[in-house]
Amino acid sequence: MKRLITLLIIIPLFGMSQTNYELSFNSATLDYVEMPNTSSVIANKTAFSISCWVNPQSNTNHGGIMGFRNNSDADFYLLQMQNTTTIEARFRNSSGANYDILANNILDLGQWQHLAFTYDGSYIRLYKNGVIVNSIAANGTITQSNQSFKLGSLDWQGSGFYLIGKIDEARLWDVALSQTEIQNWMCSEIDASHPNYSNLMGYWNLNEGIGVSTDDQTTNGNNGTILGGTVWQTSSSCLAVVVLCGDVNEDGVVDQTDVTDINNYITGVIVPVFNLWAADVNCDGVINVLDITLLNSF
Repeated sequence: MKRLITLLIIIPLFGMSQTNYELSFNSATLDYVEMPNTSSVIANKTAFSISCWVNPQSNTNHGGIMGFRNNSDADFYLLQMQNTTTIEARFRNSSGANYDILANNILDLGQWQHLAFTYDGSYIRLYKNGVIVNSIAANGTITQSNQSFKLGSLDWQGSGFYLIGKIDEARLWDVALSQTEIQNWMCSEIDASHPNYSNLMGYWNLNEGIGVSTDDQTTNGNNGTILGGTVWQTSSSCLAVVVLCGDVNEDGVVDQTDVTDINNYITGVIVPVFNLWAADVNCDGVINVLDITLLNSF
C-alpha cells in the first residue's frame, strides 16, 4: 500500500502516483486466499500478531477476514459476525481453551479500516485504526504446524465463513506488536527499518495485480493461492486516494473539529470518522501533537 497525500499550506504538494492493488472477495463465489501450513511459523511461540486493512460489506453470514481457524486447537483470527458490524477476535490454544473479544458495532461498512489482533502470552488485544478496542487475559500456545492461514474466509465444518469485501496489506508476526508500532506502521509498507522486522513471519502486500497467487514477502515463502472468484482491483483504499491534509473527518473543510478529532485520537478516544493520512499533517509517519501544532497554523 502506498501513501498519497495532498498537503495544502501555501502551495499544493502532490505525492507521486503509484499503482497499488487489493483483493475483492464475494461469498457467493466462495472467494479466499490460502497459505498452507503457515501455523508452523508461530507454533509453540508465546506471542504473535495479525493485521490487515479491510473494507467490509453487509453479510447475511459470518465473514472470515483473516487468520487461522480449525475450531479445535489452533485458532487466531478476525471474523465479521453475520448481519452485524461486530468483530469476533478469537485465540484458541492447543489445549482447546478459547479466549474471545467480541467487539460490538465496531466495523464501518463500505469503508477502509485497519484491524490488528495481538497476543503477548498473557493478554489478547484488538485494535482498530491503531486504537485499542478491548483486551482480555489469555494464555497457552498453538502447537499445530499444519494449519492454513487464510484471507477472506475461515474454516467451518468442512466449508467456510466467506467475506464480502476487500482486503489489503495482510501481515503475520511472532511478536505482540505494541500500539505505537501498529500506529507507526499501519500506513506504510514494511521494510527492514521496522523495529520488529526479524519477527515478520508472513507479509502479503497483495500488489501483484494479476494471477492466481500472491507472494509472501518474507523469506518463509508461504505464498498464497487465490481461489474462487477473488478479483484483483486497483486499490480503492484510503492510502491510494488523494485527500485534503488535515481534513480528518472528511467533511471537505479543515477546521477546529479536525484538531479536536486528532487530539481525541492521540488520547485514545475512538473517533467515528478518522482519516489517518489526513491526520499525519507533517507526513512523518506518526500522529502526535506536532500535527496539531501544524494544523493550527493552516
